[in-house]
Amino acid sequence: MTDPTGPAGKGSLEARIAEGAGVGYLVRPIPTTLDHEIQSALTTPAASERWSLLQPRFGPEQAPTLRAFAERAAARAVREGASHHLDAALIALALAGLEQGSREALLILPLIHDSAVRLGAPPEDLFERVATQVGAQAAESLRGFRERTNKSIAQMGYVAEGAGPTFRYRRTW
Repeated sequence: MTDPTGPAGKGSLEARIAEGAGVGYLVRPIPTTLDHEIQSALTTPAASERWSLLQPRFGPEQAPTLRAFAERAAARAVREGASHHLDAALIALALAGLEQGSREALLILPLIHDSAVRLGAPPEDLFERVATQVGAQAAESLRGFRERTNKSIAQMGYVAEGAGPTFRYRRTW
């Protein structure tokens, strides 16, 4: 008998997201319980096992919420001065479509790069570290972004606002 709250069960995080737990999530105050749950789900498995454990659990039904999480995690990293949120953001984007070449996921990469720069964390190291933990297409997307000359958040339709606990990335589209 399988555990209904486990990775494939009705009460699991991915099932709750697919059933609407992520509705309105992008604009909620940062952080929320859902932020903590997603962060934990994405970073708890050992790096060497992460992709093989996560990829079967998260699919297109969770992609919009995972993309929102990545946006929120980029802002949260700056607010808290904690770059570990950026690893989770990139893993979320890999699961939310980078593996399939999703344009929507690619639009969020500049936020994570910008956050790393603001924190003084070398973005090249961050992108490469996560590239070694995800699927081949997502890794290629991360490495390709790293090589781009223009990584501007403005080019992707975002502005940075506020400072400290009010810092956020706002969409201009």
